Amino acid sequence: MKALILIGCFSAFFVTACTQSRYIKKGYAYSQQVKSGVNQIDEKGNSIIPGIEIKGFIYLESKGSIKPKIDKVIYKGISYNNPRVFLAGNSKIEIGDNKADGKPIILSPAKGNILWRIDLTLTGKEFNNKTSAPNIIIVKGKKDGHLFSIKINKVIELQTAVGV
Repeated sequence: MKALILIGCFSAFFVTACTQSRYIKKGYAYSQQVKSGVNQIDEKGNSIIPGIEIKGFIYLESKGSIKPKIDKVIYKGISYNNPRVFLAGNSKIEIGDNKADGKPIILSPAKGNILWRIDLTLTGKEFNNKTSAPNIIIVKGKKDGHLFSIKINKVIELQTAVGV
């Protein structure tokens, strides 16, 4: 009987220790097309069609102020190794406007949590080649000395931006 209780307690501890939510509370993903804002002309005077980049923004919400180390992000079938992680803050952040309804998207971390931002860029050519790839993001890394893996099933598209 004692052995069963011990095994039950150990199993419960193991399941709790391996849960991703212990280190990363939530993950949010956004994408945005960025069109070149300047009409370019080649050496023969022909107009060049402006390029398109797809920017990916991932926000991870975590407890505590220790920055997570991200080993890999997989998005649209492309693997990004060791992307840079930026502190986004511990208060409300305006992300942009939702392409579907035009409403502003605002993230508010829970009390005591911090938002971290990861930026990804796909060129139009890479993106077009990967449009059939699943629109899921997988983030793998380490937080507070513990490995985590989080899957973000929804990528919200932001309104198109015009760059220079």
